[in-house]
Amino acid sequence: MLHCLDGADRQQRDLSLEELVEAFDYHHMSKSPAVFDTVKLKWMNGEYLKAMDFDKFYALAEPYLKKGSNKGL
Repeated sequence: MLHCLDGADRQQRDLSLEELVEAFDYHHMSKSPAVFDTVKLKWMNGEYLKAMDFDKFYALAEPYLKKGSNKGL
């Protein structure tokens, strides 16, 4: 999300770390305080989850699924 703070309206938001480092320029950051947009964060997280390989997603989600299934109804 930090790459969104430099004021550039990039079309591609899912950049690799190397691309972010190359594209980020603190000179373009606004002096006004940044607003943390939780709606946008949830959307971006959803996009990353949709693009993620299912097996990787399941491996990351499995501990939470097991923890939730151990709770009584």
